[in-house]
Amino acid sequence: MKFTIPGATSSQQAFDIYVGVRKFIISKGYRPFFAAISSLEYTHNGKKEVAKVNEITKINDEKVVLIFECEKLFLICTSSRGVAGGEPIIIGRNEMIQITYFDDLPEE
Repeated sequence: MKFTIPGATSSQQAFDIYVGVRKFIISKGYRPFFAAISSLEYTHNGKKEVAKVNEITKINDEKVVLIFECEKLFLICTSSRGVAGGEPIIIGRNEMIQITYFDDLPEE
C-alpha cells in the first residue's frame, strides 16, 4: 500500500510530515520504530476496533494522520492527539489483532 498522510500533496510532503510528527513523539518520551502503519485492528473493552490512516477514529472522531509502533505499544496520531500537540492515543501491544504496514516509506 502506498504511503500517504491526509492533506499531503506529494510523497515528499507526506514524508516530511512523518519525520516532523515522529520527532514530536520522540520529544514526548516515546521511541517509535522507523516504520509506518496503515491500519491496526485491536480490541478495546472486548470489542474489535479498527484505526486506519485517513479515516475517522471512533476514539475522538478525528481523522487518523499517522500510526507509530513502539516496543510495547502503538500510537495513533490525530490532529489534536500527537500531531499538533497533546498525547497520542495509546494502544497496548496485547490488544493487537492485526497490523498492516505501508510498504513504501522512504529511508530515514
